[in-house]
Amino acid sequence: MTTQLHSISGANSYVEHNTNNDNETINRLQCNLREPQPASSAQMSTQLTGSMQSSTHRVWKTSVTLGLLVLVMLVSILPKVSIGLAMVNSRNDVNLAKALGFADLFLFINPLLDPLIYVFRIPSFRKRLKCKY
Repeated sequence: MTTQLHSISGANSYVEHNTNNDNETINRLQCNLREPQPASSAQMSTQLTGSMQSSTHRVWKTSVTLGLLVLVMLVSILPKVSIGLAMVNSRNDVNLAKALGFADLFLFINPLLDPLIYVFRIPSFRKRLKCKY
């Protein structure tokens, strides 16, 4: 069997195909394929239980990390928000103005603690920080 190929330049080229050889190759490959051995029910249940526990553990660790990040964010933002709302009711209170300036310092807690949370909670971050001598 001959197949005609067209190239971009417009030149034609011909390729010879031996269909008998192709069929033999396909048959040989199909015969060499092994069917997977069915796993016993005990093996399947052990694998499923292990993967479910691993998945559940991973979800739990991720949830705790996310909870810590949200908690740190709330601790850093809530003083500023609460004092800011109190200032809306009494604009001329000097003590609230000083407290609002002090509450601005709490805004630095979030960017300072987030990297620490990542390093202590996520193993890939810890691996990157280890020094190799």
